Amino acid sequence: ATARRAPPPAVSEQLWVRTAEDTRVCTTLVAAGDATEIVEPSGHVAPDEVSALRDALEARRFGGLLVAGSLPPGVPGSFYARCVATLAPRAKVLVDAVAGLEEIVAEARSAGAVLCLKLNARELLGVAG
Repeated sequence: ATARRAPPPAVSEQLWVRTAEDTRVCTTLVAAGDATEIVEPSGHVAPDEVSALRDALEARRFGGLLVAGSLPPGVPGSFYARCVATLAPRAKVLVDAVAGLEEIVAEARSAGAVLCLKLNARELLGVAG
């Protein structure tokens, strides 16, 4: 698949992994204070593409990480937690996702990361049961 847009100039190409299938597009329509999201399904991500991204993340040390959104087909549910586990101690982790949240929190604690959760009311209620 062809990338829909190029990475911004300040972003290292090493952290971009091209996928054979298109990733999803989320469009938000806003009118009169109300918002509606139209989320297209994502294509499948091949195991070698997942490994390439994980390898790129593990090859560098970051002071922070944002994990956001649902994982596309082909990406294991533990992917975000594994990314968090590679962080340097005291790194900052912002989580805007609910899939695998317990595992992400456990890895963040184990890594000594500073964790911030961004959940909406519906997501919070779902996590709380």
